[in-house]
Amino acid sequence: LAAVNTPSLGQVLYDEGFATGGISANVHLVPRLGFNRGFEYWHYENGARGDDQVDRALEWLKAHEKEDSFLFLHIMDPHIFYNAPRPYKNKFVEESGNPGLPEKFNRWEIYKRMKRGDLDAKSKAYIEAKYDGEVAYTSNQVRRFLDAVDALPGRTLTVIHSDHGEEFNERGSWGHAHTLYNEQLHIPLLAWGDRIASPRVITQRVGTEDIAPTIARWGGTNLGDVDGIDLRPVLVGGRPPARSHVAETSRFSSHRLSWLEGDWR
Repeated sequence: LAAVNTPSLGQVLYDEGFATGGISANVHLVPRLGFNRGFEYWHYENGARGDDQVDRALEWLKAHEKEDSFLFLHIMDPHIFYNAPRPYKNKFVEESGNPGLPEKFNRWEIYKRMKRGDLDAKSKAYIEAKYDGEVAYTSNQVRRFLDAVDALPGRTLTVIHSDHGEEFNERGSWGHAHTLYNEQLHIPLLAWGDRIASPRVITQRVGTEDIAPTIARWGGTNLGDVDGIDLRPVLVGGRPPARSHVAETSRFSSHRLSWLEGDWR
């Protein structure tokens, strides 16, 4: 109910006169949950590959390149099964190859081997190498998309972020949604475009809740009373305010909360 009554970024920008498009491969972003509200175009295909997602995005951008437009593009690939297309599939796998895991494995197969006590160093290296192939493939597709964005006429704001990190047995678990430590919460967030300061790294903590209000304000509107802040002052050289940050996960028979305050968790 809260999601239905909360104004989406797509809706706010659509009301401001923007063409709005969304392209998602995540099962949690199905239209029936309301994430497509305000989007004139929304394409959902669970698990769609990055090259197909970028193709759809480029087609949409081409059709709207002379309009004020907002595009949400989601790429799902750096997720288990860690099964990137060639030549990335085994790009980082050592010559000795697969140590017994299936070519396409899921999280529970890793845990099964852990419980048996035969998830050795070679197996762990193989899993990480398969993930690295996914990341390399995705990076290539993102670069293809950004090349097209950079060629667009007019002023452009580009934001890249991840929704979570990935665990590789740092605390006895694999994948994501198990814990709320840095390997899950410390994620990439990059922004560049018109009137943004020269490249720099912001060391103070900000959050994904800041992305939507920043884009809304850049588009000349706002989201109203929300948790996040407008990061535009930070992007032109300022410092974000000191704030606490809360994270939550309720999966795999556990409910966890994380509270970050300064250097303390």
